[in-house]
Amino acid sequence: MKPPAKILLITLALAMALPVLVWTGTFFYWHITIKREIREIESETPGVLSRATFIMISGGCRSIPYLIDVLESSRHPMLLDTAIAQIPIEVQLGGGPKSNEDGVELMQLLNQYPFTPNDTPEVRRANFQHVLAWWKASGLKYHQWWRVWSSNCAK
Repeated sequence: MKPPAKILLITLALAMALPVLVWTGTFFYWHITIKREIREIESETPGVLSRATFIMISGGCRSIPYLIDVLESSRHPMLLDTAIAQIPIEVQLGGGPKSNEDGVELMQLLNQYPFTPNDTPEVRRANFQHVLAWWKASGLKYHQWWRVWSSNCAK
């Protein structure tokens, strides 16, 4: 292969690979950051607001799936409170066409089916199924997993 053609192929390959590498790096950055902050909140004593809580907020809609998972898996009171408060806020801030109505609906759902550290596994699973049904029906409006560059996934 002639040197100019080889240089052109290498340039084209780099031009195509660079956006993929940037997207992958951004995805993993937020995944690792959010998971680390969830672990940090779990390791704190209840009632202490930390830098982790604020990073969860800065994660925006990227943190919603992780917070939904917290409802099923965590028994830490502060983490449950953070998730219960943050999920409807992110939905309402999402800016979708029905974000206010969906946020209010989700808050009512979380009030109707509360999550507490003392829940039995059966109660937690039943409550989680209600939230999960809402998430499957409405979640795509507020979190597109591929939009990792923005904390506001609905726009």
